[in-house]
Amino acid sequence: MSEEIRENTESKKDCIIWQMQYDIPLINNAISWGFRIGWATLLCYFFSLGLMKYIQQYDKMEWYKQGVIIGVGIVFAAIIWNLLSSILRTLNLKTIYATNDNLVIQKHFGKDIILPLGSFYIVFKTIYRAFETEYVTIQAFNDSISFTFGVAKSYKNFRSHGIKNIETLEMFLKPKIENYLVTLEEQYFQEFLALDYRYIHGGSGITMSLDIENILRLREKKGNEK
Repeated sequence: MSEEIRENTESKKDCIIWQMQYDIPLINNAISWGFRIGWATLLCYFFSLGLMKYIQQYDKMEWYKQGVIIGVGIVFAAIIWNLLSSILRTLNLKTIYATNDNLVIQKHFGKDIILPLGSFYIVFKTIYRAFETEYVTIQAFNDSISFTFGVAKSYKNFRSHGIKNIETLEMFLKPKIENYLVTLEEQYFQEFLALDYRYIHGGSGITMSLDIENILRLREKKGNEK
């Protein structure tokens, strides 16, 4: 089904209602990528250095010290993997666009990701603020898909991120998200409420304001009709 949707959207370009546009000065982008790759390289260097030292001293260590070092190594490996996978995912991202019904995450390599509008939310998070790097996560409400990629921060017009037309997408998303939440399975809806919907990002750093009370009322009404 997703393949059919992709082919249809490709054959009907006039169906595209939004396409991601960046507003990032070249210097910001260069600094962001420099710090991102530099940080990953530094972590890999210290990890390999520590690993070699651990191997050399392994037989001389008490068992509990071995356990502590293995635990620290696992944490370092997880951080490195998370950073490297985010870099590779960002490099592989071709574009993101929306049709009347779907959001399409188009890649250079691999299958495109297609999500019905309203079935996901977007979170912007600055992990390394001093490095001018921000990460965008597109997360499906039913946990089926989570896609994270990085952008350089841009302070032009006091924006908190480098995607200049995100507000336009959110105009289409808000009513569709509210409608989708009315029909979302109870398990995932409760997980969403526990997550705290205020983390859903709105334009220019503002939280997207969802009418949760109305959603709860409509869900209760829908439940009574069954």
